[in-house]
Amino acid sequence: MEFRGTVDSKNGNTLVVAGRTVFVVDGTTELRGRDNQPITLGDIAVGAFVEVEGWLQPDDSILAKDIKLEDDDDQDEDENEGAEVEFVGTIGNVSPLTVSGTVVTTNDSTRILDHDNNTIGLGDLSVGLRVEVEGHQQSNGVLAKKIKIED
Repeated sequence: MEFRGTVDSKNGNTLVVAGRTVFVVDGTTELRGRDNQPITLGDIAVGAFVEVEGWLQPDDSILAKDIKLEDDDDQDEDENEGAEVEFVGTIGNVSPLTVSGTVVTTNDSTRILDHDNNTIGLGDLSVGLRVEVEGHQQSNGVLAKKIKIED
């Protein structure tokens, strides 16, 4: 999962980013500054804009593999859209569409693609399929810009 947003709070080895997602930092997490230099968790302040890559955990937290500080002008978050999210997971439910425990909503702009990049319908998705989701974090899940079936 990839996620970009503002650090709302810090507590020990966890960060709350963009209001709801908690990233757990362990000894394997790579922390980088704006110029890709190594930094410590102490160098990441509340209010900083970060990009996080990691793995979704059973409790819906993210085990961070990489956290990188970014300049505020790199922020492509729209207040109405929410922070950008990108992750790969397995469909656990189709109504509502749930991927790796995250509710994924669609709209008329959402592109749904098969593994050959052909457009398909929402009804072509089924439980057990592995998909990549790109979209924006919302208070109730993710609003998808793109859902693509993975091999």
